[in-house]
Amino acid sequence: MKNIAVILILLCSVALKAQDVRIGQYTMYRPLVNVAEIGNYPDFSGALYYKTLYSGFDGSLKSFGASANYGITDLHTGGVTITNESIGNLTSVNKIMGNYSFRLKFSAYNANYVLFGLSAGIETMAIDNSKNVVDRRFIDTSDGLIDNLSGREYTSPQASFGAGYYKGSWYIGFSVKDLFYMAHQNSENKLNVMNVQEMNYCVYGGYNMRFTSDFNGEFASVMVADPGNTTQVDLISKVIYKNFLGLGLSYRTTNEMNVLFSFKLKESFTFGYSYEYMLGNSLLSQQGTHEAVLIYNIEDLVRVR
Repeated sequence: MKNIAVILILLCSVALKAQDVRIGQYTMYRPLVNVAEIGNYPDFSGALYYKTLYSGFDGSLKSFGASANYGITDLHTGGVTITNESIGNLTSVNKIMGNYSFRLKFSAYNANYVLFGLSAGIETMAIDNSKNVVDRRFIDTSDGLIDNLSGREYTSPQASFGAGYYKGSWYIGFSVKDLFYMAHQNSENKLNVMNVQEMNYCVYGGYNMRFTSDFNGEFASVMVADPGNTTQVDLISKVIYKNFLGLGLSYRTTNEMNVLFSFKLKESFTFGYSYEYMLGNSLLSQQGTHEAVLIYNIEDLVRVR
């Protein structure tokens, strides 16, 4: 029971700070982890995203997001993102964020450049224990954690920033999220600004390789660090056939495997699905995590700068 209580606390901490929950499809749509990446997409583009964590449990954590981007000029891209994260009816965190990306080119052929990005908006959160439908295996009522937080609500500013460098088939990037954190102290909400213990840090890189005229390969790694939780690293490899069908695997250092699948629905739409499972004999290894993303590129071309 103690281990299950720890799991609940970790899931609640994710929801309370509105983190992006271990995104497996980030190579398909990197703005999921770095706002600067919207500068890599065409004049009108975006994504719909859904994830349910450990779906075999009642009231498991669910995450949904929708984004839209528009190329204002060759160097400037703007957009908006709306997200919701919830654990059953127990917690709900919502964000509405405005996004901006600027491109600094080092060559005329778009082969060597840097992107800088900033995101700012509003975050709301509420906890209501009276509506709790979370699987009882997740709950340890002896410490009173949920009862003490029940009824907590807040609305606060939120922001993130990031940057990336791109040269030929290589790319690297980093982002920092959750620059604002609303702490609950002495029955009051207190806004903390740029608390290094509460922000989320991401560093990633990758390489795109052409095997033959029909097959491409994509190899990437991403590290997500939150000083309050466990640092994790994903190692990702994927093979893409004729830019239509993709299959891949990833391994996460928290002892999880992820099976990746993608295909083009139409010329301007790409669908991705992943199934994640925890290795070992724990209770969570019996419950899968499902993730789906639908990406739309109206022009179906990465903008040529």
